[in-house]
Amino acid sequence: MDQLDSEVTVNLLGTQHRIACRVGEEELLEKSSRYLNEQVEKLQSKNNVIGLERISLMAAMNISYELHTLLAERGQVETSLAELEIKLTKALDEPD
Repeated sequence: MDQLDSEVTVNLLGTQHRIACRVGEEELLEKSSRYLNEQVEKLQSKNNVIGLERISLMAAMNISYELHTLLAERGQVETSLAELEIKLTKALDEPD
């Protein structure tokens, strides 16, 4: 297992948190925490403070939904590319 030999400080809802990570993952972790913070703040502003736990859960569900939507779209693109590759290979293999 890789060693967690770096750390970043992120700000979530006005509170700073130090999070261990692998070297090279700092920028993505900071970007991810900013995105999470934006999503939580957006939900808070729309829902008149439901409670931090519920807002956090809603943000996590929304982000998970976004991820799975993108993964499904990626799968469809990969399938289309594989089909095109088969067609192209067949077309190139046909005698003139």
